[in-house]
Amino acid sequence: MGASRLLAGLGLLAMAISPAFAADGAVERVAYPAGDEQLDLSGELAFPDGRDGRVPVVVVVHGSGGLGPRERAWGAFLRQQGLATFTIDYFGPRGITRTSPVQPTPVGDVIQAVAHLAKHPRVDPSRIGIIGFSRGAVMSIAASNDGGRSTGGIRAVAHIALYPSCRRTVIDPDPVLPPVLILVGTQDSYTTPDECLRLANAGRARGRAVALDIYEGATHAWDSGFDGTFHHQAADRMVTIHPSPEFTGQARDRVLLFLRRAGME
Repeated sequence: MGASRLLAGLGLLAMAISPAFAADGAVERVAYPAGDEQLDLSGELAFPDGRDGRVPVVVVVHGSGGLGPRERAWGAFLRQQGLATFTIDYFGPRGITRTSPVQPTPVGDVIQAVAHLAKHPRVDPSRIGIIGFSRGAVMSIAASNDGGRSTGGIRAVAHIALYPSCRRTVIDPDPVLPPVLILVGTQDSYTTPDECLRLANAGRARGRAVALDIYEGATHAWDSGFDGTFHHQAADRMVTIHPSPEFTGQARDRVLLFLRRAGME
């Protein structure tokens, strides 16, 4: 074998056995365990440009519509602010779609994602946040209640929930658990500000940090590109959505401020 062919072969072998980590701006597909289920879970890990060393990361959790443009847009925004993102798809591995009559809320997917990310050489394990939308927002809140109990102390430091179904979840009032931010609109046909206020107040009962922002005139999923009314199969109810660049901008500013106050810089 010639020297050049040998070197080429050794190079290919090195590529095959060496861990490949995403460069700035690139997307790395990261597999992680599913806990008790026999599933192959994975997420898209992407890093911001121009940051060296370990960086903070935000886990992005989609809603009942599945992984789509809203999650991609939020991921791009967060990376522009210097944060890495890990976007998960909890529907795909289970064969679920936006029209499925039954949709899961596998909180374990989120918790295991945090635990796995903490081991990544470019992720700062002390600066992991979670942002969820609608059904994903319920999962973000539920994951906040775990507080690292099922992962040996590894936990996110900030949990964000955009327009969650506030009647379908609870917030543990234990003050040592991480802070939660809830954003909801007054014209939401899926959840209501009153329901979210009761949820937030119950979480604050013993001093836990729970923030609630109510946007006057905002519908459900104001940051999505959908405009109209549809029947939500899994919830068996009609949901109206009107996109709003104004509310989207306000929500992004608020989320960024919340993350920074939690040390996610």
